[in-house]
Amino acid sequence: MGYTNTLLLIACTSFIFAQKGNTEYEQVLENLKLELTIDSYDDIKEINISDIKYIFSQSKRNQPIEFKIYCNNASSINTALVTNLSFKVNGCSNYTGIFIKKIRAIKKNIKKYYNNQKSNK
Repeated sequence: MGYTNTLLLIACTSFIFAQKGNTEYEQVLENLKLELTIDSYDDIKEINISDIKYIFSQSKRNQPIEFKIYCNNASSINTALVTNLSFKVNGCSNYTGIFIKKIRAIKKNIKKYYNNQKSNK
């Protein structure tokens, strides 16, 4: 009986110490939303697409992701006063490639918007 208890105690001890302790934590983002506010053409030039791509790549799989950008600029377009312009892209973290293409298109359109503002002044 003592031999069996000793053998059982050794086996339990081996199993306990053989378990790998999970001391590392993985940080995963869910329902990621990124909002930016810009005030000028120079601000849009500072937006780095690779940084945005990295941020959205940290999102958990199959999660909604959103990018929204606000352009603050008081101007008139066809006699209507425009004080704020915004663009928004919704997507899924499984398709970040398409999502980033849409953000690039938005960036291009915002550059056109600010260039038009310069030429209208």
